[in-house]
Amino acid sequence: MSAMQTNSSLALSFLTLAENLQCLVNDVLFAKKLDEQDRLASFREAFHIPTVEDSESQSKERKSKIYLCSNSLGLEPKNTESKLLSHLETWKNRAVEGHFSGTEPWASIEDVPIPYLSKLVGALPSEITCMNSLTVNLHLFLLAFYRPTSKKYKILIEASAFPSDDYAIQSQILLHGYSPEESIIRVAPKEDGFLFSENDILEEIYNNVDSLCLVLLPGVHYLSGQVFPMEKIARTCQELSIFVGFDLAHAVGNIPLHLHDWGVDFACWCSYKYLCGGPGGIAGAFLHQRHSKKNIKELPRLVGWWANRRETRFQMKSDLDCSPGISGFQVSNPSVFSIVPVIAALQVFDRTSMSQIREKSVHLTGYLAFLIERELLDDVEIITPREPSQRGCQLSLRLKRHKLREIHEALTGRGVVCDTREPDVLRVAPFPLYNTYIEVLEFVQILSSILHSAEITVQEK
Repeated sequence: MSAMQTNSSLALSFLTLAENLQCLVNDVLFAKKLDEQDRLASFREAFHIPTVEDSESQSKERKSKIYLCSNSLGLEPKNTESKLLSHLETWKNRAVEGHFSGTEPWASIEDVPIPYLSKLVGALPSEITCMNSLTVNLHLFLLAFYRPTSKKYKILIEASAFPSDDYAIQSQILLHGYSPEESIIRVAPKEDGFLFSENDILEEIYNNVDSLCLVLLPGVHYLSGQVFPMEKIARTCQELSIFVGFDLAHAVGNIPLHLHDWGVDFACWCSYKYLCGGPGGIAGAFLHQRHSKKNIKELPRLVGWWANRRETRFQMKSDLDCSPGISGFQVSNPSVFSIVPVIAALQVFDRTSMSQIREKSVHLTGYLAFLIERELLDDVEIITPREPSQRGCQLSLRLKRHKLREIHEALTGRGVVCDTREPDVLRVAPFPLYNTYIEVLEFVQILSSILHSAEITVQEK
């Protein structure tokens, strides 16, 4: 299979395999065959899969839940607990000496995940670090890159931006004494109300080039699962001398990224979704190499003592000896117990490659889309792009005739874990490192039985 497959070629491959097996595409035999061919199947054993609780009586036929919610929180790798306990032992037995001793000294522990992350996001090791949370990092970057003037003071975002990003942008604009209503350009989605056109985005950039100070967009949209054309946007902004940044919360660990080659000015992401770094896990940040030699006067920012060069940090001088690049954006030392789970997860990722993860993702989510399109289109609309190149793991399913909460509760009662976005969207995200084709088939069968149950309310819209 290939990560470059189209929607039609995926469908043809499924139908051809089914014909060869002399079964239907929605047959257990077919899904089992796909699992047998899966080169990443063994990775499932590297994660703790949530189990069905005794209280969930409808799910007793299955020991493990069908977990399709990695777009909200990734599962815990089995090596996370021992790695955390190891650092607790260091704290217990060495105390303060743990900062400068052991295999992962705390004073430099942010270095440990860098080689792994650099491959996942397509960056030089010197361009990335782990620090803070996503929105905090976004604020730090906005303070550096949003420098409005009387002529160039606007920020371009998408109309349905994730609220935390929207709030951060509005507050930064107010901080500079400008009006959010006049300073934010919101690119409107297409007529369907969910997806964004590359041409519309680029047209807004060109039309507002004289007033645009910054473009900030998602790598993958949190609601629709649409992949944004990051390379095209970044190169356009470079040509027009407009700073460009990306929120990669739903992109990192999900789709291949090439931040350095694309010329992105800055990017930030969380680690608790597809990276499986744990709830509230430390976030990541990227600053392009071309900004690495800019000092704090050339690229103003908020800093703390961790921005000081490591070699002189503990000399405790009042004058900042600022580290170059992204290290010069650090404020405080990272929480060891927030960064260690990220390291543990990245060590699992390092046993494969982003290209292999993406290859399975295209096929796995493609199978989900194929089944839904064949069996559920009377009740469900897929608002995620049909073409695999324009989506990641997630499919967003808009309910046409059913109440969202009622359907979600029924799915939960059958041992399915996915999440919702009001008023009518189910977000379903099979993840290549631990979800199976059998699970995808079972999910569609369960959803179908729920939608067609006499106990479920049907409402005409």
